Formats: sequence, C-alpha cells, structure tokens
Amino acid sequence: ALSPSEFEAWVQQLFRSRGYFTQNTPDSGDHGVDLWVVSPQGERAIVQCKRYRGVVSESVVRELYGVMQHEAAPRGFLVTTGSISAAAGHWAQGKPIELIDGPRLSLLASGQVDPPEPLAGKGNAVDV
Repeated sequence: ALSPSEFEAWVQQLFRSRGYFTQNTPDSGDHGVDLWVVSPQGERAIVQCKRYRGVVSESVVRELYGVMQHEAAPRGFLVTTGSISAAAGHWAQGKPIELIDGPRLSLLASGQVDPPEPLAGKGNAVDV
C-alpha cells in the first residue's frame, strides 16, 4: 500500500498525465492543500488527497471548501481511495468541488473515463 506521501505523488502524476501543471506542497503545514494544479484551460485548483479505506464524510468536504475560500481557489478536487458518503456528495452539489472516489479513481488511472484529458466532470460525480 502507498503511504500518504506516495499517494499524493501518484495523484500528482495522474493530474500531470491529463495535462495539468502541478505543484506539491510540503507534507507538514500544508493547511489542507496537498497539491496546487492548473488545468490545460488555465483554471487553478487545489487538491486534497485522502488515502482512506472507509468513507469520506461531509465534514471533510466542508473543510476542503473552507480551504478553497481561504486560498482563493476557484475549484477544488477531493481524491480518495475510499468512498464518499451520500451526505458529502449532497453537500458538494452546486459548489466547484469535484469528488473522485476509489472506483472513479481506478477508471481515471486506467484511462476509461471520457473525456480522457480533464479530470473535472459535469458535476460532483460520486458513487454512493
């Protein structure tokens, strides 16, 4: 299994493979920002990586949104190896947050998601 730092590096490579410019943050004192990314269209975003076996709760998504506000990031990604609770998915609806759960992460990594270049979808894609 990957360590949290190794998982962040793996997610960083996944974003790079989709044409994003990426910058990793220090492991300690990152204030909730694991990666800064810039899309091929020039949109800045922050990424939180959660290497979980369980369920990501609504509080984690709320925390990400607070970090986005603090950092003036127009978009956020929550990437997890686990699943995302229904409450978290509902809370994120209508906000510029992309939720990427374990099953979707596997599809992205294998190149089975359309369109292949961006990671952002048409909404907050979650499998609940």
